[in-house]
Amino acid sequence: SLDQNARVVYLNVKLAADRGIAVKQLTARCSLHQKVVQDALKLLEKKGAVKAVKGVKNTIRRLYMLANLKPSAEITGGLWYSDQVLDQEFIEVLADVCHQYVAEHSIPPRAPPGTLYPSTYERYVTLGQIRRHVIESRVLNEIPTRADIRTILNRLCFDGKVERRRVGGSGKGEAFCYKATQQGMQRRKGVIERDAWTDVPCGRCPVFDECWEGGAVSPASCVYYKTWLGKVAKSGTASGVNGVNGANVQNMF
Repeated sequence: SLDQNARVVYLNVKLAADRGIAVKQLTARCSLHQKVVQDALKLLEKKGAVKAVKGVKNTIRRLYMLANLKPSAEITGGLWYSDQVLDQEFIEVLADVCHQYVAEHSIPPRAPPGTLYPSTYERYVTLGQIRRHVIESRVLNEIPTRADIRTILNRLCFDGKVERRRVGGSGKGEAFCYKATQQGMQRRKGVIERDAWTDVPCGRCPVFDECWEGGAVSPASCVYYKTWLGKVAKSGTASGVNGVNGANVQNMF
């Protein structure tokens, strides 16, 4: 059995749920002296009723919660932390799984080599589809939230591996879809680092070997090449290519 002070402390710890509560907060809520609260917590811990945990934001402060509860992601750091240490290797694995899935759905399936979606195509994979793939792949012991996957996708966008596009239509369902960038797909294939040649769209194109005049992929139909040529024409000089002006480049095709 518990005395009155221990019951009051226990009830306030219970109210804190999986967020936990510090001794200072307990003292204020219980209207008890700090020494009384600490003694009550020791008794409750000894009986296995409560437990103390430490959060990733403050590894010194101890938080108390019921012994049968799992600390919230705010305390543990969620998927990204293991034993209060940022799990960089795990983040890289999850990012690779997401990037691979996006890349596989950025090129038409069962199409001739070199076939690309038209520039107006909008049905790339959504956050919900990517999350479902991650869950079904069973690379995680926990089920990731939409916020978890969004964090990974934001990182991939920042790294230039993926781009986010707004989904057109009636406004129902997902607002955005995700498409792998040329640079991102090349990195998966181990393409050489950026240089003067890779400044030209052809140098970063994942289907460069399948591109020829009159083919499914050709310089004449390449929207990326036309966009680049427009920029070159304005500047008068091809970026990173010495001695070649915009007019000369256009005459190459």
